[in-house]
Amino acid sequence: MYFQNIIVFGTGYVGLVASACFANMGKSVVCTDNCIEKINALENHQIPIDEPQLPELLENAVKNQQLLFTINPEEYFEQADFFIIAVGTPSLADGSCDTSSVFAVAKQIGEKIVSSKVIIIKSTVPVGTGEQVENIVKAELQKRAIYDIEIFIVSNPEFLKEGSAIDDFLKPERIIIGVQCQEAYLKMKDLYKPLLDQGYQIIPMSIRSAELAKYAANAMLSMRISFMNEMSYLCEKAGANIEEIRLAIGSDMRIGKYFLKAGIGYGGSCFPKDNKALEFLGKKYDVPLSLISATIEANKNQQKIFLNKIIDFFEGGLNEKKISILGVAFKPNTNDTRHSPGLYFANELLKKGAHISLFDPLVTTKENNICLLKQETQNRFEISNSIENCTQNSSAIVLCTEWEEFQNLDFDFLSKNMCQKLFFDGRNQYTKKHAEKYGFTYISVGRP
Repeated sequence: MYFQNIIVFGTGYVGLVASACFANMGKSVVCTDNCIEKINALENHQIPIDEPQLPELLENAVKNQQLLFTINPEEYFEQADFFIIAVGTPSLADGSCDTSSVFAVAKQIGEKIVSSKVIIIKSTVPVGTGEQVENIVKAELQKRAIYDIEIFIVSNPEFLKEGSAIDDFLKPERIIIGVQCQEAYLKMKDLYKPLLDQGYQIIPMSIRSAELAKYAANAMLSMRISFMNEMSYLCEKAGANIEEIRLAIGSDMRIGKYFLKAGIGYGGSCFPKDNKALEFLGKKYDVPLSLISATIEANKNQQKIFLNKIIDFFEGGLNEKKISILGVAFKPNTNDTRHSPGLYFANELLKKGAHISLFDPLVTTKENNICLLKQETQNRFEISNSIENCTQNSSAIVLCTEWEEFQNLDFDFLSKNMCQKLFFDGRNQYTKKHAEKYGFTYISVGRP
């Protein structure tokens, strides 16, 4: 039996990245999940997410006996110093955050531990969750007449970007630590010592501030995206160029150049979910977060605006028209299709009678939402295995994801492979001049 000092609950994005990185930082890690199929797959080296460096780090950690996966973590509870809660917190119908899995883990911990522990919440949770977790753990301890052990609750939100999560963890811009006391802070400094020794800094704060910091960061970033998307529509109407606007305002040091690219809206697992949760939190505390609500609405509008560009171009309707969608993942270097603009366009165009062919370097028919779409539309929908097959006899290309594979498309080949030369560039990867050289009608975002 290996000595374990960390138990990670959850085998999703955060749980696997944290497990891999802590194990490769020299910690002994047990990663657990209540889904036996997930654990069995991981034990057979089947990684459920596509993330650069993650498979190699996991394999290395398992090989060096720094990491193991189990469905039964209780046997390692007393050897563990740190419990990391990294389970999912999806949106409920009203937009609020579903923290039931977090509380279930807290109950499990409280039912079994007999000595002092540090319980770290990495899941994105509403303000006050740390206090609820502490109350649940202590209630379970009291049921067993255990009153003399200390429980240290810590909020340690993750700031991982899909596609660069390993680097974000091992080379962090900041390590946010929400603690109640100096002792908990010192324990967290010890946990992150390998990174602190490299010069990376911990920013300590209250637990409630740390919980809200993650929501605030995602809201600010998505707000910048939505602002630029709204500006792009104004540029189209006023005859300006959003790329030139981006250069102008991004050169201002007070603004900075990041997250200012206009496109077809944000997607993924974080921004949509977290903005809804933050909006709900504002209502709970009777604080109208009008900017957050406007950000959510602007993101929806941006996708509708671009969709209408496609629909309006086909005045005779889309029946029997083959539309090629390049990019189904919401961003490059991941297979995550949650809130994917590409899937949104596919669904809406299918409703108009179009035939849809999708191509993405990582996304396959194994994805649940892809399987469902294929079942519902039968022979009018396909996942292609190449750009060539995807665009064969196609009427239009809709570029939705900035994959490297899509940045140097062979327009000469495409012009011969397609039956109609239309290019809808949702990510402004090309120029009108370049596309028109090969006979394409080219439509982009926020550019004349």
